[in-house]
Amino acid sequence: MYAAIAPSPSQQGVTKPLLKWAGGKTQLLSEIIPKIPAHYSRYIELFFGGGAVFFSFRPENGIIADNNPELINLYRRVADDVDGVITQLRLYENTEESFYAVRALDWNKLSFSAAAARTIFLNRSCYNGLYRVNNSGQFNVPYGRYKNPRIIDESALLSASAILKTATIICGDYKSVVRENARRGDFIFLSNNKRQFDNEAREAAADFHHQIESLLSEYHEEEYAARQAIEWEEIAAYMELIIKHRNMKVFANGEEIEIPHSEAPAYFEWILWRAFLAINGMKKNLMRQGGSKSTKIFCLLVRLQVVARI
Repeated sequence: MYAAIAPSPSQQGVTKPLLKWAGGKTQLLSEIIPKIPAHYSRYIELFFGGGAVFFSFRPENGIIADNNPELINLYRRVADDVDGVITQLRLYENTEESFYAVRALDWNKLSFSAAAARTIFLNRSCYNGLYRVNNSGQFNVPYGRYKNPRIIDESALLSASAILKTATIICGDYKSVVRENARRGDFIFLSNNKRQFDNEAREAAADFHHQIESLLSEYHEEEYAARQAIEWEEIAAYMELIIKHRNMKVFANGEEIEIPHSEAPAYFEWILWRAFLAINGMKKNLMRQGGSKSTKIFCLLVRLQVVARI
């Protein structure tokens, strides 16, 4: 597990968010950071946005995700080609004419690094740092008329690149991210963009929390089922103990399994369930897993059912 208490800013330097972002958590960092658990497996952030918590906390090997492809492109390019992004940013001027010319560009038709630079430029020079698109997916926030916006923050970009290089950056909805990546012991950071936690916001947060718990529970069940095909030898050993009315077996490596006499009925149900899961898993990939394993467990299952009827 990684320690969740990150080094102090004086030890590692400060990484600032690359974007101004509506609902950003910069002003709440002093409240959020102390609440992060002392130990966890991996840091996962599902609605990344400006990433204020991630950049302040600087977790290594984290997973960050958002369903905004333009935003994800930005963070991937800063991780992989920060020099190229900086070079592209130097081409832009803070004028109204330049702003609207850049805004009119289709970021999908630009190189990845040029598209990332465009995202930063528009964010830093548009009105109030908003991100808003029209029905066609085109950025439509007006020019901000700021005298001297900091469009190129080279130190922030380099610092962000260093921590983003260690992260897995995913474009996707939160359900698929949780289902495909979350593991037991991970710390998942969820943010609510409403500043006031009214009843509606609390109910929405509670409902979302329930959805995440359900997804994790479903994943753990799938993970357990998939593991049974790998543990078929242990399953077979338990089945033999039940069939032969024995209560202990010692493997060649010295490991032991035991079925207490008083708990034999419970073990019978448990091992039947594991055996069916194992056969189902092997059936899905019979050629690679090997038919002999599945056949052996199936034969033991038949014998076990005969024993159960006696």
